Amino acid sequence: MKFQKFIEDSAKKRKITVSEMPFVTVKKIARINSLKFSGNYSDSQSGEFWIAYCDTYVLKKNPCYFGQGNQILLFGEGQRPDSGKVANNGTFIIHDCLKEGGSTFFAFNKEGNILIQQKGGMSIYNNNAISSDGKFAACMIDSYLHFFDLELCSLQWKIKSATLGGCSFSSGSYYRVDAENRLLFLQCRNNDLSYRYDFEGNFLDKEKWEEDKVAYATPSELYYIVKEHLTIEGSAISPNKADELISLLNRALAAKETDHNPNLKAQIYEMLGEVYETQNEIDQAIGNYEWALSLEPEHKAYIYRKLGEAYESQYKIDQAIENYEMALHCNPKVGVKRKLDKLNKHAQDYSMK
Repeated sequence: MKFQKFIEDSAKKRKITVSEMPFVTVKKIARINSLKFSGNYSDSQSGEFWIAYCDTYVLKKNPCYFGQGNQILLFGEGQRPDSGKVANNGTFIIHDCLKEGGSTFFAFNKEGNILIQQKGGMSIYNNNAISSDGKFAACMIDSYLHFFDLELCSLQWKIKSATLGGCSFSSGSYYRVDAENRLLFLQCRNNDLSYRYDFEGNFLDKEKWEEDKVAYATPSELYYIVKEHLTIEGSAISPNKADELISLLNRALAAKETDHNPNLKAQIYEMLGEVYETQNEIDQAIGNYEWALSLEPEHKAYIYRKLGEAYESQYKIDQAIENYEMALHCNPKVGVKRKLDKLNKHAQDYSMK
């Protein structure tokens, strides 16, 4: 992506009309009728500089304009330019999303010279930021948060984002750079929550983020939070932690949206059973597995398997065999054939005595 000086036709007056889009957060559209251009628009905090860009699949190259006041200074083209932002000194940033996949993050000075060119995979819309003085910038590419010193034209650090994905309360969040206090903020649009990184890449509000992730979680998010704990800790979960996880799952069950999603409800009951099993409360586990099966979930073969394993741990061989057989009936690849053959042989040997 390159920018070059825009050659004005003195005979033509460029009228730039900017309008805000209704029902869309912080979205402005610019129209330059003399150029037959309409596209996204962003201006500097001071209102002096601006960038406008078109993002369509129709054109092989989409136009970008950078200007000051009513004057167009630079013209550029990109495959799918996106998320342009401008600082008070005229430095600007923009993603170019490639139609065949991947993206590149650019930073330019007001003369159109490239300060930063960072290639990557998938970019995340609107997850970039530039400080109002134009000295620092940040962007998200490939699940990594990148932070740049634009005066040095260098990447300062790149870290795996601690705040990426799986959290509906942070949907539509955006970054904001506070150069004066040397802080990078992740700002959530939906609830005015914000989380701080320092300029060295330390996540200062990690504990607050983890608390809010639980406090604002949807039922499905609560399910995955508990699942993550079980995956990491397994049977080593303490009684206090188990009580906490059970409370989260009960909260998910009590939510109205869970009633309209029987598969999710079954998954939550199944997860409750798993948590109880970590505490060797097998009867409680069995009760929850049976509740899960009563909802006729899509994955019932695996619940039958867990029921069989629970009964087997209690030496209730007949019930274990029955549930392993049901699991195999639902899915021959559920992974219980050897267990079933072993129990059937044991039952036969016992009956012959």
